[in-house]
Amino acid sequence: MGYSRSRIAEYVKLLLTHKYLIFLALLSAVVLSLPALWRGWGFEDDIYHRAILLKSSLTEAMRSLFVFIDPSNTRAQMELGVFPWWTLETTQVAFFRPLAVVTFWLDYQLWPDSSMLMHAHNLVWYLAVCAGTALLYRRFMGRNLASGLAILLFALNFPHVNAVYSIAARSQLIATFFGILALWAHDKSSRDDWKVGLLLGPVFLAMSLFSAEAGVAIVGYLVAHVIFIDRGVWKDRIGRLIPYALVVVIWRLIYHSLGYGAWGSGFYLDPLREPFRFALNIIEQAPILLLGQWILPDPAVYAGFSTVGQIAFWLLAVAVLIVLAMMMAPLFGKIRRARYWGLGMLLAMIPICGVSLASGRHLLILSIGAIALMAQFITGRFAKKNRLLFHRRWETFSFVVAVLLLSLHALVYPIMASTIRWVADPIPAMMELGPLPGVEDQDLIIVNFPSPGQSWYLLPQREVHEQPIPAHLRILAPAHTQVEVTRLDDQTVLIKPESGFLLPTQIDLQNDIKPFPLAHIAYAYRYGDAFFRKNGLQIPLGGKVDLPGMQVEVNSLTLDGRPWGARMVFDRSLEDPSLKWLQWDWVLETYVPFHVPEVGQTVHVAGPF
Repeated sequence: MGYSRSRIAEYVKLLLTHKYLIFLALLSAVVLSLPALWRGWGFEDDIYHRAILLKSSLTEAMRSLFVFIDPSNTRAQMELGVFPWWTLETTQVAFFRPLAVVTFWLDYQLWPDSSMLMHAHNLVWYLAVCAGTALLYRRFMGRNLASGLAILLFALNFPHVNAVYSIAARSQLIATFFGILALWAHDKSSRDDWKVGLLLGPVFLAMSLFSAEAGVAIVGYLVAHVIFIDRGVWKDRIGRLIPYALVVVIWRLIYHSLGYGAWGSGFYLDPLREPFRFALNIIEQAPILLLGQWILPDPAVYAGFSTVGQIAFWLLAVAVLIVLAMMMAPLFGKIRRARYWGLGMLLAMIPICGVSLASGRHLLILSIGAIALMAQFITGRFAKKNRLLFHRRWETFSFVVAVLLLSLHALVYPIMASTIRWVADPIPAMMELGPLPGVEDQDLIIVNFPSPGQSWYLLPQREVHEQPIPAHLRILAPAHTQVEVTRLDDQTVLIKPESGFLLPTQIDLQNDIKPFPLAHIAYAYRYGDAFFRKNGLQIPLGGKVDLPGMQVEVNSLTLDGRPWGARMVFDRSLEDPSLKWLQWDWVLETYVPFHVPEVGQTVHVAGPF
């Protein structure tokens, strides 16, 4: 048995230190991501982008492809109905990603009808990210067991799959790739005195930033590099960061001078414009993001819990991370590279907290440090000569944790990624309104929509699939809870969701939808409720919204000041054939006809619980 174990150990060592291991890692990434080629334009963002790119020039695409809410046309979108009636007209969610947009535009010039080739294009960028990270690991850690394991784990990482399977997420891949090049150039210029790197590093950082805002996370590794990797006097070390700081400042000035940014949304925020809210987001989300990278397949699972569940989840995440940190303390104390990867990971995590519902694709840059640190921990725990790095009290437990991490990230999650993606339908049923013949001459009224934050996908999806588009779309309420509908007169209804409108997305026991069940998809959908107006910018009592064919007036508020009841007056009888009424049915998970009650009657549209 000892001989067999010894032989196995030798084979593993040979594999992880082989000079061609990178090619095995790239092959693994291809196998894991291959199902993406048959996904079509499945994800909502892909449909949204397709509707734009099929009819846009390059300059038009650069200007609008990643603009989700623009105050200059918000009113028009509200009148059409793709934005719900409670939208704040000054809300902005607009991103400037010109380099990424060029790649999407080229797709639609070269193979506009081939989603397979577009996904293949994504896969090429992912392979570039994996190859760049592999070279980075070997440069920083050498050709050893830790770097070899890190190379494989990065290629097999489950959260990365989200960035490959959605064509629109390519911007994250491109930003990560150029960020890796910036870090590589900086390290080579500082340690090898490579003068060209002094120029290339900032240039690559600029390319990363103009691919996606996520590129700013790479600055965390540059700062960690100055602290733990660079040598020489501090004045010179800090001086090497100045060009990168100038790039970030110039990028930021260009970004805002062109009118891009995020404000007023409960989903995205600008750290400089809302520093206090950003600080609260860091406190809430940092443990969730780290747990999602280290233990779970994706941090987005947190959103599916009730507030009670989220509090328990957050406390569990903090406890798990404290234990992991205690086990790794000897690594941080004795291995400088471990300190570098750990600090880089933490600093790279901070910008991600600007998104209230981060998913796996947002973890690409964070995972560079996390996976390197994980590999150092696992290989250090298995190597007999490194056992002194681990306190005796932790010896057995740390071994179990190392086996668990290795099993999850090298076996369980890769299998999940390669199997689930073959069968899971990425388009939620709520996007399928059905054929709706003749609806182009009608206003489509949806009494309760599961996730209003995704409402702007409804019409682009119908356009792409050449289905009739309604004259107007009207979403009356979110479907997170039961909705009370009272007919006041021939043309008026009173809409009253059980938990009100604009549900908070942060932890808030007082305003939870329901404490039980602890987990349900409806909890995740509440993040969409505040996409168009954050919870802190409420509509006052008596506030009115005038839309073509309908006026909305808030006539009651919840105890915390959110709209609760809304009186909706239509310009025609509610039975007029020009109005088509639908409701979401949680049991059937589809839309069914809604029958308007008689005057004076009240009906309740069932919620998910």
